[in-house]
Amino acid sequence: MEKEPELAVFEEQDQTRAVFRRAMGERLLQYHRWSTGGELRELFASLRGQSGRLLGGLMGLTHGKWLYVEFVWVDESVRGRGYGRRLLVAAEREAIGRGCGRANLDTATSPADGFFRRCGYSVCGELRDYLPGQHRYWMYKTLIGEPQ
Repeated sequence: MEKEPELAVFEEQDQTRAVFRRAMGERLLQYHRWSTGGELRELFASLRGQSGRLLGGLMGLTHGKWLYVEFVWVDESVRGRGYGRRLLVAAEREAIGRGCGRANLDTATSPADGFFRRCGYSVCGELRDYLPGQHRYWMYKTLIGEPQ
């Protein structure tokens, strides 16, 4: 007879976390393919200086007809020069090439929500006082075609 499963809550930044993240990702990919018929694919865009130093990046994924933007980051030394927009546009173009017509993301009250609005994203949901004095927003953008 098998022992009772062990429950653990952790936040280690070590190999345990990497193995767990990879295993969960594999199971979620299998589930999404089975339950939705859509392929879930990671999407990355990076901005590097001449020395190869990472100066910005975007992490996201595509699933079915949607791009989900998880993170966009630009180093302070090159902010305000349009690189964030260029990362976002590059990811949106790649998503369109993968058959996506819409994009979505979530962000909090910060300079980021204004950035995404200027890039054509609209708020479709809001959680007020997510943090004291800050709200969390769910945003979307139509990349091609009419909204469904």
